[in-house]
Amino acid sequence: MILDVVRQVAKWRDKGINLRVAVNISARQLADQTIFTALKQVLQELNFEYCPIDVELTESCLIENDELALSVIQQFSQLGAQVHLDDFGTGYSSLSHWRAFRSMPSNLTRFLFEIFTNNLSRSHWSGRSSLWPRH
Repeated sequence: MILDVVRQVAKWRDKGINLRVAVNISARQLADQTIFTALKQVLQELNFEYCPIDVELTESCLIENDELALSVIQQFSQLGAQVHLDDFGTGYSSLSHWRAFRSMPSNLTRFLFEIFTNNLSRSHWSGRSSLWPRH
């Protein structure tokens, strides 16, 4: 699917439409390491200087295999793709998973955003997590 998206973006580029497209990646797709070789080849064939897609990893991708997720993030980044965490907080992962990937852009769910931006919730969480700085 990623290769089809890159090909479509190339068609749009040829018509003067330059944009990036976000693609969600499942845990199963992450396990297929052949995608990087194929993606690199397609990028070269279509004369892309960088990968024109944003890869969105779901929370389940991180839970199932942290090390594989980090490896995949590095490989996509080397190809010029931007990698984001998608809908983080909708499943069962802990804040420690989020902390491990905190340098990446993430789409936190509205629920988590409200918890972390609400002063009452913030003071509640500050005693339970090192996520918030203490004053």
